[in-house]
Amino acid sequence: MSTALGLEGHSTPPAVPRANDPAFALVDYTLVARNADAVAAMADAARGQGIDVVLTDEDPLAGDADALGSALAARAIRQARTMPPGTSTVLLAGGEPVVNLRATIERAVQHGDEDDARLAESHHDVPALVDAPLVPPRPSAADEPMLGGRMQVLALSAALALEQAAMRGDTTAWRIALVAAGTDGRDGPTDAAGAIVDAAVPALARRAGRTPEADLDTGRSWFSLDAADALLRTGPSGTNVMDVVAVLIRT
Repeated sequence: MSTALGLEGHSTPPAVPRANDPAFALVDYTLVARNADAVAAMADAARGQGIDVVLTDEDPLAGDADALGSALAARAIRQARTMPPGTSTVLLAGGEPVVNLRATIERAVQHGDEDDARLAESHHDVPALVDAPLVPPRPSAADEPMLGGRMQVLALSAALALEQAAMRGDTTAWRIALVAAGTDGRDGPTDAAGAIVDAAVPALARRAGRTPEADLDTGRSWFSLDAADALLRTGPSGTNVMDVVAVLIRT
């Protein structure tokens, strides 16, 4: 590559050209779509569906996807407590959160069948939140591939936070649903754009043999969401303006 660029023998790379460099004289571009446009389209669709209140975040989604999921769930619960009965609100946001792959891989390595089995055992005395046939817990195997994406991590984290609130007796958690998706129709190296979740999703995953806490912790969010039939599969959209999230609250 250095030979092709005429840089062979150079010890330091050339400086990056300034924006007004003559090299850019013939360069032009047109911005045809932004993440904000996708969020605005979601807001229009929500109003068209008769949602009473549409709240759009001005700040983009950023930071750790896991933390954002639980934070969005907590925010939705707080919002629900202030809403009059019989009303609906949707919270909309867009951006591109991140997943710390190094930390996730380290946790996946540390997690073995014994740890996952112990975590699964801890849920045996948890009251059933969903009426579904029970399948014996099947921990994430040490050699099971990591599979998921930013939006699946965010969605599963939010679902677990909603479940925890519901188990504490907060009935507002059952009135909340969240969709998180990549606008290109593919979240990470998976067949799904993202997921649609509520407080029942973790219990559904457990009854299908998964351990959602371990799946979230070890980069395997796809497995729990797939087991709970919560994945959103849209196929390729033909465009990509990052990610979008919608949280629907009905009282």
